Amino acid sequence: MSALWILSPLLGGVAFLGIFFGSLSLGFFSANNAALAGGAIAGFVGGLVVAIILFVLPWYRLIKRRNGHFRRDRMLREGLINYIRGIAAERGLEAKMTVELATMTAIHSEANGEEDEKSPVLWIVVSIITFGLLGLYVWYFLTKDPHKHDVRQLAFMQQVQSAFSKLEKTVVFPFWKSLPDRSYFLYLILWIITGLFALYWNYVLITDFNDHFRAQWQVEDQLIANL
Repeated sequence: MSALWILSPLLGGVAFLGIFFGSLSLGFFSANNAALAGGAIAGFVGGLVVAIILFVLPWYRLIKRRNGHFRRDRMLREGLINYIRGIAAERGLEAKMTVELATMTAIHSEANGEEDEKSPVLWIVVSIITFGLLGLYVWYFLTKDPHKHDVRQLAFMQQVQSAFSKLEKTVVFPFWKSLPDRSYFLYLILWIITGLFALYWNYVLITDFNDHFRAQWQVEDQLIANL
């Protein structure tokens, strides 16, 4: 997801001003008070709708991307557990895989419990209805979920690497740098104080998962080569 999406809310503000003052100008040049008032109302409503759409569009994409990745990783973890268990059973190595399979299963169960799917449309609608109040929670889970998921996935893949080694499959994972554990409340305070900090906040929401994807692509390439 391109980091340029951080500009979408700014474009929303520009669009609001452009539509509002454009409609106001049309009403003004008509030399009619009713037309002037109608143009102002139409410009305000139309500009507000466009501004809201451009403001929440990055959130929609971020939540949708989050759900899709969690869903995909759920299938990946389950597939790897079944694959390792099956190969170990064929070779009579079940006893040697006890720790790895138990740890992988525990991580998988924890992830399934915590990485629930969240409806992008629902959360955007309730955020708008509550005038942004519940939008703070959207910012919260978009901020905290990437780090938690990254830590779990790294721990899971380390167990996969250990299991593959016992199956005499050499898997050399590249260096996986864990995502930073970003402080939601610190970011919230900085946003309230500066306003413009929202640009950086949205930037890391985009780039953190981008970095996670790049690291996982390299890991999956190694896995595929050894299946």
